[in-house]
Amino acid sequence: MRLFGLRARLVVALLFGPVLFGVVVFGLGGCGGVSARARLVASADRVCAGLNARLNQTAVSVRSSHAVLARNASEHAAIERQAITRLAGLRPPVDLAHDWARLLSDRRQLVTQLLALAHAWASNDQPVIKQLAASKVRLHRKIKALAARDGFKDCSRVGPPI
Repeated sequence: MRLFGLRARLVVALLFGPVLFGVVVFGLGGCGGVSARARLVASADRVCAGLNARLNQTAVSVRSSHAVLARNASEHAAIERQAITRLAGLRPPVDLAHDWARLLSDRRQLVTQLLALAHAWASNDQPVIKQLAASKVRLHRKIKALAARDGFKDCSRVGPPI
């Protein structure tokens, strides 16, 4: 009887030991933890670094003519839209999914504001320009805070003030 008990324990250990080891070692690493977060941050920051470089290359002085500002705002909206398309292709880990969706939504809202600002500058609509400029500053702060909180470096930066 004692031999059977030992043999049964040995069989159970041999069958379930590797399974338990695999769950502990491999299961915890694949749950969207630190490494998945780090990969997302690194990939997104590469996209945002390129975005920021392009926005800075095309920046104009806020003292430029309204026609130049309108054209520049449209160009910046197109550059932002391209970056958003690339960022939307990245898959966040579960713990970042909500913030990631919010960040992409805020960036899409920025594109909408840039296009509205381009239209307002083209038509020299001063009250709308002032309202959109103030709204854009608030949105920039929101994007910066959310991205910085989640560990993004380049994605916590936004384009130059237009």
